Amino acid sequence: MKRLLLTAFFAFLVIMLVFGCSKDEPTAPVPALANVLIIEDGGTEDSLFKILNSANFDVTLGGPFQNYTGTNFSAYDLVILLNGVDYDFEMPDSVELGLKNYVTGGGVLLVTEWMCYTIVQFDYNLILDSILPVESFASSSNGIETYLKESNHAITAGVPDSFDTKQDWSYSEVFPNPRTQTTDYTLLYSGKFYGGAAMTIGTLGSGRVIHWNMSGQYEGPDIWSPEVRRLFINIAAFSKTI
Repeated sequence: MKRLLLTAFFAFLVIMLVFGCSKDEPTAPVPALANVLIIEDGGTEDSLFKILNSANFDVTLGGPFQNYTGTNFSAYDLVILLNGVDYDFEMPDSVELGLKNYVTGGGVLLVTEWMCYTIVQFDYNLILDSILPVESFASSSNGIETYLKESNHAITAGVPDSFDTKQDWSYSEVFPNPRTQTTDYTLLYSGKFYGGAAMTIGTLGSGRVIHWNMSGQYEGPDIWSPEVRRLFINIAAFSKTI
């Protein structure tokens, strides 16, 4: 009986040492969550703020992109530039250059449509054009799109290899940008029906530029499928690793 009690006692000590003290282990900290700035498009930002905020990211709304004048983005791990509602505007060159310098210095920039569409249609935002991994052919569509995973990446983790978007999805036709200054072009998702390069990522300096061929809440609000939510969360988490 004593031998059984001693065996049980030592087993309890081992369990406490392995598991009970791990929460105080200074070499295994809880990963910090990213600081995210959302530059708004006049509609998509509200839903996106809720998604990232509920996932415990530190999210700041920066106001509409066409009125944005800030140039210092160094406080943020991720800047999301939405452009899916009021899209026919030109950003100040100083802001575009600030975003380019931010990425070069190690930041992560996520740009959504209609940015590429605006560049080719209106000849606007040409500094951003120089760092975007894709370009548009100035054609667009809306409706259900099927996403097909093309690369294994932290951004695609936990997302199905194929999934359908909601009916209110809108996108433009985009393809690799021959003028881009980014390198290591990676196609993360292709669009089966019309979207071409649905999600891409490139390297600029020590940072990353991600383009997501989605136009936010343009045709309607019902775009937030579980896969879309997960991709936004994955991108925010990925930005902390750069």
